[in-house]
Amino acid sequence: MELCGCLGHTQSASSTSINNMIKEDRESQNYQVKLLLLGTGDSGKSTFAKQMKIISKGGFSDMELGNYATLLVSRTLFSIRALIRAAKQLKIRLSKSLKEPIEAVMNAPSLTKDLVPYIESIWKSKAIQEVYMQKSEYQLDTNAAYYLDNVSRFLAEDFVPNNQDVLKVRQKTSGILETQFDTDGLQITLVDVGGQRSERRKWLHCFEDVTAIIYFINLGEFDMSLSEDYRVNRLTESLDLFEEISSSDYFSETDFFMFFNKDDMFRRKVNSNQFVEHFTNYTGDTTYEGCLRHITRMFKEKYGGDDNQYHEYVTVSLSMDSIKETLEAVKGILRERLESVL
Repeated sequence: MELCGCLGHTQSASSTSINNMIKEDRESQNYQVKLLLLGTGDSGKSTFAKQMKIISKGGFSDMELGNYATLLVSRTLFSIRALIRAAKQLKIRLSKSLKEPIEAVMNAPSLTKDLVPYIESIWKSKAIQEVYMQKSEYQLDTNAAYYLDNVSRFLAEDFVPNNQDVLKVRQKTSGILETQFDTDGLQITLVDVGGQRSERRKWLHCFEDVTAIIYFINLGEFDMSLSEDYRVNRLTESLDLFEEISSSDYFSETDFFMFFNKDDMFRRKVNSNQFVEHFTNYTGDTTYEGCLRHITRMFKEKYGGDDNQYHEYVTVSLSMDSIKETLEAVKGILRERLESVL
């Protein structure tokens, strides 16, 4: 009897030890995760990828910062020229005093330091500010005001972009870009693909071995049209694209993390624009909360998969706190999914 008791005790201790080893192994397991970032152009995919690089790797190399500095200068010149052209489109008369600055800016092969006073005078003029306030009527970089407010800093000889500059500068994603990092036992590969219509034919190459999809919706686009087709509302395009992706057989068992992004822009705009003008089927109140509920409901109704695989988040891709908080929630779900299949 004593022998049996000792044997039972030994087996129990051995079982406990094995269970502890399994638990420790699971906790230390590095899971391979492939996250596909999808959405229309200017939805915030690339900004999110930049945030992940700042969070996981501490920032950018000197070469990358040099490239971003060049891009900031380029986007500044592009933005002021877009405003000048839009003034003509909107039939807003520009002051005669701006004739020389405008000619200099429009004819310059590149943006140089001597053009800074000209750009500042054009940007600060009453007429151009009026043009800027009507930016939903034409195509303008979302962060044009940021570039133009900082033009003198961008042209300083010792200028080095900070994290905010890098996050703000817009660069059209062409092709397929990957960002890899480790966090909390997850070896994550972010796959960022161009969101413009011309880039979407390349998406098929990324569909293999996808762990989950993060789909980005730019909430602030509800009153804007596509650059590729002025007749199409940007938010409607995003909705149609999501329906096409989520109904694909490739992703029938894939989790969708829905990032209703650029909430800061949406909050500013929804109070000064008539949401119902662009979505005539909306009959609710025009508060921020009411319009947001309508948008999230539209996307959920287009989703035909398992509700347990559909996850909603309202995000601000420029906000480190917003992205960190959302990332923690996403990682928790991913770990739970991966551990359940072991």
